[in-house]
Amino acid sequence: MLTEQNLGVSRFVGQPLTATNILSALVYGLFETGLGEELFFRGLIGSWLGRRTRLWIANAIQAAIFTLPHLLLLTIEPRLWPIAFSLPFVSGLMMGWIRLKSESIVPGWIMHGLVNTFSIITVMRI
Repeated sequence: MLTEQNLGVSRFVGQPLTATNILSALVYGLFETGLGEELFFRGLIGSWLGRRTRLWIANAIQAAIFTLPHLLLLTIEPRLWPIAFSLPFVSGLMMGWIRLKSESIVPGWIMHGLVNTFSIITVMRI
C-alpha cells in the first residue's frame, strides 16, 4: 500500500531549504521523475497515438493515461481527488500539446521538471 513514507518526495519533507537540498530537488524533479515520464508518456505513448489518430485525440488519451498513476495519491488522502485528477490531466494536456507542436520532449521535460522541483521545495522547511 502506498504511504507517505514511500512517496518519492518524502525524503525532502521537512529538510532545510539549503542550496544543496534545492540542487537535490532539481535533480530529482528533472531526472528522476520528469525525464522518464516525458519519455514514456509524451515521447512513446503520445507519439505513437499521434501517428495513428487526430492530434487532439492522441493528446487527450496520453493525458488520461498520464493521470492514472497520479491517482495513487488518493490511497493516502482521498480528499485530494480534485488535485490528484485535475493537475496531472491538465498538465498532461499542456505538455502533450507542446510535445506535438515542437516535435520534441525537451520543452515539456523542462516544464515538468521545474513543476516537480517547485512542488518538492514547498515541502521543505524554511
